[in-house]
Amino acid sequence: MGTSSGLVERAVNCAVGPDAGIRPFDEWDRLPGLVRQAVEAGVLNAATALNGGISVHDESRTHPVHRLDIDGTPVAYAKSRGWAAATDGDDSLAAERRALTLLRRSGLVPMELVPMELVPMELVPMELAPTQPESHYVDVLWTQALQPCEPIYRVISSSSPARVITAVRAWGQALARLHRSPAEPDVTPTAALPWVLAAGDGPAHLRAMVPRSAALTVWAMLREDRAVRAALQGAHEAWSATHWTHGDATSANCLARVTKPYQWRIWFVDLETAGLGDPGWDLATAYESLEFHAISRRIDVRPVLTSLLSGYRDAGGPARLTRNLLVARAALTAVQVASSARTASAQQTVGPFLRRVAALTDGQFSPILSVPLPRPVAAKPHPVLCRPALPVPVRAAELGLPA
Repeated sequence: MGTSSGLVERAVNCAVGPDAGIRPFDEWDRLPGLVRQAVEAGVLNAATALNGGISVHDESRTHPVHRLDIDGTPVAYAKSRGWAAATDGDDSLAAERRALTLLRRSGLVPMELVPMELVPMELVPMELAPTQPESHYVDVLWTQALQPCEPIYRVISSSSPARVITAVRAWGQALARLHRSPAEPDVTPTAALPWVLAAGDGPAHLRAMVPRSAALTVWAMLREDRAVRAALQGAHEAWSATHWTHGDATSANCLARVTKPYQWRIWFVDLETAGLGDPGWDLATAYESLEFHAISRRIDVRPVLTSLLSGYRDAGGPARLTRNLLVARAALTAVQVASSARTASAQQTVGPFLRRVAALTDGQFSPILSVPLPRPVAAKPHPVLCRPALPVPVRAAELGLPA
């Protein structure tokens, strides 16, 4: 704070100049806005920028997200509103900022570095620019970079079976802690009902897609299926907004750090959908996220799924995982996969996910196992084999779910 405008300008010019070796996150003329705000807000030190120690890395998914490093060490993340949220009219950053504030003492979320700040318009993609010509700024959410950490999906992809089992178990325990976090009356926001459970043609960003796109086609197919429609309606009718929830508790939105051999600390990120909701949706989302790995990587993750559930239950998680919630979350995954699939390979890409929805509605299988998995210890890790095969079908009697 209090940095002179001249020093800021020199720092920005040094950081983004042609010799700085920094890759811009969209175009060269948008990068200075991000670096300038970081220096002015005190997130980055101007002297560091003058020495050429700043680098910017694009980590965007559904929202534009960029990581700021100093001498190769991540220090902060900058997040702005994405196309889908803008199209749907959601103030996703305000919602996430509120969740970070209310959950700051839980130890489960990163710290917001800067209260609401304004970012110069050169940072903003044209399609997200404010409609009012007198508006020259856009909101950006700054949060700390949790290092060393890695998302759960990366742990699953690159770690030994014992590390995967313990990390996913810790994920389940952290999810239970989030769901048991105290809610403040008249303060804690109520999370929006997942759009897949709401009646209608879907959110605005889905309807804005090209007609006959893969995502729209898949959603229409799912809605026309009587069994899927009944499951969605059942999940909607049973919805109970009683606990703190994340709203999108996938393996990409959970960060893990090793603290001791086979022990982990967990944080949740991307909390724009957080609030009072049905904890069963979070558990179904985490469960479905692991199923995504089973389908896309053709591995047997049933021991890992069991570890997630046992960790959640041992930590006193209140959620009840129902078949309707699993069907609803699997249907949402199928639409999401279709929205990112290339037209030429959409059928081949989406097919396995649609077959999973059909299998769940028919009660043919679910990888839920009733046998608890032994807890690994550092001295003797529990061996787990991840064989290259799709989950083995389990008959309805073995589901552990109501028929």
